[in-house]
Parts: sequence; structure tokens; C-alpha cells
Amino acid sequence: WLFVRALFNQAFNDLSAAFRLLFAGTPLLYPEKPTYIQDCLDFLAGGPGDPVMAAYRTGLRDPLVEFDPRIVGITLPFHQQFIEALKYSKAIKEVLPGVKTVIGGTSVVDYQHIYFADNRLEGLFDFGILNDGENALDCLARSVEGRLSIDEVPNLIHFKDGGVVRNPLEPELQKRKQQISSRRRGQKAIRGPA
Repeated sequence: WLFVRALFNQAFNDLSAAFRLLFAGTPLLYPEKPTYIQDCLDFLAGGPGDPVMAAYRTGLRDPLVEFDPRIVGITLPFHQQFIEALKYSKAIKEVLPGVKTVIGGTSVVDYQHIYFADNRLEGLFDFGILNDGENALDCLARSVEGRLSIDEVPNLIHFKDGGVVRNPLEPELQKRKQQISSRRRGQKAIRGPA
């Protein structure tokens, strides 16, 4: 695999432009803004005229009730999707109040300190998966079924008793991160084009 900076940057710009177009109806909210969570909640409470929420409510009801999941996962590779994920999760919980929703993806990893900083979001989604989610999601399913303690689910972040709990990362992932970190400390800084 060959990394070509110019091609990577072009692909990123193309994806970013596509997301800006797809989410043009959603206000451009930046997670770094101090009022971000309040802005999201205000937008979420915007009223019954939101066509996306109406589509979620009508399009989800029958398939969800028929499938009757215990967990629904929502992937957020880009922070622009957070408000839509909140809408989707809210609509799911209106149809199936007992279902657990879990968010994951690079946006959750990058903005966990924001997404889980405000307890007003508790109840809109239940869990977040940090980093690798394959094993974590399997463990979370077993936990929801009562076969595993929530404390044993790796890479999990969630609200609990007015605070936030971050479960440990999987040992293999921790080991890889430590190896990368130690290699970086031993290398000279590499500068790109000025």
C-alpha cells in the first residue's frame, strides 16, 4: 500500500464536500464551540416540521418493531453526522423505548470528551465504542443479555451515576499504541513540505 499525500488530501476533500452537500439542511455545528451540545439539543427540539425526523419515525416503525433489536449501532465517521445520529437515536427510542443505542466511529473517538461531557445527552444514546468495535460490540450484546458485566466490555464509554465511565481498551490495542508511541519517541521529527 502506498500513501500519496496529494491523492489522500483530494479524496478527503471530495468526501468532505459530499458530506457538506448531504447535510446541507443541518446546521453546521462545530464540536469545539462551547455551546455545541446546547446547539445540538436546541436543533433536536426544533419541532415537528423536520422532514428527516418524520421520515425516521415513519420509515423505522414497522421494520424495527418487526425485528425487535436489543441494540442499534450508529456509525459516525464525521462529526457533521452527530446531530443526525441524535435524531436517529431519538426516533428509535420513540419506537422501541427499551432498545440500547451505541455510537461509534472516528468522530466518537475524536470528540468523546464532548459527546460524553454533558449528561443531557444521556438517554439519547446509551453507549459509545472507542477504537476497534468488533469485539466490543459482541461483548456489549452479551452484557445487554445479562451474560457479561458492563464493566467487562472493552473500549466502551457510557454515562453512569451522573458521570462517565471509560472501560479499558482491549489489551492488544493498548499494546499496539504503546509500541507506536515508543517508536515515535525514538525517531527524529519528520517534516513535510513547508
